[in-house]
Amino acid sequence: MKVVHLTTSDAGGAGKAAHRLHKGLQSIGIVSNMLVLSKESKDVTVRALTPGPSPIWAAEWDRWTKLLADYPARPKGLELFTDTRSGVKLSSFQEIQEADVIHFHWIDGLVDYAHVADLFRNKPIVWTLHDMNAFTGGCHYALNCNGYEAQCGKCPQLGSLEENDLSRTIWLSKRHVYTGMKLYPVTPSRWLADRVRQSTLLSRFGARVIPNGIPTDIFRPYNQDEIRQIFKVPPHTKIILFGAGHDAERKGYPYLLETMRQLRYSEGNLLLMTFGLIPTEHQSTIPYPIINAGHIQDEHQLAMIYSLADVFVIPSIEDNLPNTVLESLACGTPVAGFRTGGIPDMVDDRLIGALAKSRDVQELISAILWCLMHPKPQELRHACRERAVKDYSLEVQARAFQGFYTEILKS
Repeated sequence: MKVVHLTTSDAGGAGKAAHRLHKGLQSIGIVSNMLVLSKESKDVTVRALTPGPSPIWAAEWDRWTKLLADYPARPKGLELFTDTRSGVKLSSFQEIQEADVIHFHWIDGLVDYAHVADLFRNKPIVWTLHDMNAFTGGCHYALNCNGYEAQCGKCPQLGSLEENDLSRTIWLSKRHVYTGMKLYPVTPSRWLADRVRQSTLLSRFGARVIPNGIPTDIFRPYNQDEIRQIFKVPPHTKIILFGAGHDAERKGYPYLLETMRQLRYSEGNLLLMTFGLIPTEHQSTIPYPIINAGHIQDEHQLAMIYSLADVFVIPSIEDNLPNTVLESLACGTPVAGFRTGGIPDMVDDRLIGALAKSRDVQELISAILWCLMHPKPQELRHACRERAVKDYSLEVQARAFQGFYTEILKS
């Protein structure tokens, strides 16, 4: 069995998830190849379409930016809005020609939808959806909009009041292409599978739920006392960990700030640790010390930081199956977050973490305190690690996909 993964990048949330699956499949003997526009890993089994920084990726990003120039009322705090076009020519790649299964991941800018039928010649296409873009008119997370259940148009993420706007045009182009495709959608979360079933574009294909995997040999518990010495954390100090961007609305960063402002912890010292960027002007509004680890690329170092923490907080108001939650659990660190998206798939409430009603700061504070004040913290950490190894190891994920590939090749 030969599989080729197509994904725009091997970095970022979707890119990392795709790369981890690629390595997991290789580890169980499947011939797995990976083609990307933008390569950041040093993995020699990942092939970049162009050496060095991709001029194609830069050109596609610039084109998407220009598409939005016609919509000056587009709200702030939103992520990419992408179409179905690409200037990439994939027909000459041997990995695609020899593959039994084509596996799409996050393909914006890499795959030109109009040429899919000719390029893949009726080969089965498994498509792991890392967000909602495959069945929307351009957005990657719809937030409060359900236009994808009809045919998009009047797109709130464009600030548009026109029925036949860019979102409708993109939606129609996807409908035309999907008519002739042999698609097998896979979603990492039950939440996203439900969205697929509600969509007019992909509902007829159904959706198989196969969660992302995590390299549990890298993301594992480290000795907390030793790491605390490295980071010069005072003894008996509880650590809340947060790691995400601050400028995407759906990541819920304002809820983290408000939670930290209102949180009162009387059992000892408390500090907030972050990876990723926290604006300096925001730090001064939080009444606790802050350690910012910056942008971390080394996964072993990231695992140490997860291990250092007493709770990882994820205030996302819409998310699929965030890698950060899996990484935290694999390191034995409980998770507190909102009961949204795929987070409840991973976090059994009051067993390996605690969940709160979406956007409810007081409930999120209670969830954090449940983790911080657990009467048997070592048993809690062991349960987190056990859940990650049992349900989210790379082998578990790879075996699930091996069975799925075999099933569809026989159909």
